[in-house]
Amino acid sequence: MFGFTGTPIFADNAAGSIGNQQTTASLFGECLHKYVIVDAIRDENVLRFSVEYVGKYSRKTSANELDIAVESIDTKELLESETRLEKIVDYVLEHHRQKTKAPDFTALFCVSNVATLIRYYDLFKRQQANTSKPLKIATIFSYS
Repeated sequence: MFGFTGTPIFADNAAGSIGNQQTTASLFGECLHKYVIVDAIRDENVLRFSVEYVGKYSRKTSANELDIAVESIDTKELLESETRLEKIVDYVLEHHRQKTKAPDFTALFCVSNVATLIRYYDLFKRQQANTSKPLKIATIFSYS
């Protein structure tokens, strides 16, 4: 038995020089099988977990409801704004104990890039500087 895991490489996220960019399909051929997280949870190969979406931003989908102010938002700027990151850190710190059954090693926090990861790490450390029992925060990242 063998398996591969990870984010597929498509043409729009392929690295390399122009004309030499490899995608997952060009490297490995046609996908043989997909085993997604819901299958792994059902098979009890991974522990159940909960995903929460708090304070979502959305765009209008109907041409009749067009909202130019929302449509023209710089999504990256919005999602990585200092105010938003601070609010997320505040929310996690405020609700961690009630959302987790055991307070040690109970949450995974995924972010879009290393720079944002470092900003979150600094915010968590700064917000908990004077706390008697701060959450243990660790980072894991890799470079290609």
